[in-house]
Amino acid sequence: MRDKYIFHSAKNGEFLLEAWEGGAAVVYEGVRGSAPETAQLMDYTGSYVNDELRATWTLVVENGKLTRQQWMTEDAELEPAFPDGFMGDLSEGQFLMHFNRDPSGRVTSFDAATDMVRPMRFVKSEASTATK
Repeated sequence: MRDKYIFHSAKNGEFLLEAWEGGAAVVYEGVRGSAPETAQLMDYTGSYVNDELRATWTLVVENGKLTRQQWMTEDAELEPAFPDGFMGDLSEGQFLMHFNRDPSGRVTSFDAATDMVRPMRFVKSEASTATK
């Protein structure tokens, strides 16, 4: 069985994530923690590429929020969901992204998934990390 992730709206207006990994379902309840400081958000900035989708997402910090920029779409703020994890909106619905770090703690990529799309890896462009 393939891994899958299903988002559900909870009665309190928050969300639930039903994660099917390895054939067993685990339900995670969203929790609001403190928003990352601007300095922390800078770790995530840069351009990320997915060759399979032929897509590039650029992440910037605007007004203290991590913001996704993509060609031919409006800028979209990302909401913190958990450490190294954010939620955002697409025309198809919400997506969840989780950032990956190398052993030194540097952000190298993120995986983005929706309830209908398996996690897709976006790799941070080396050119976007050269000035960091």
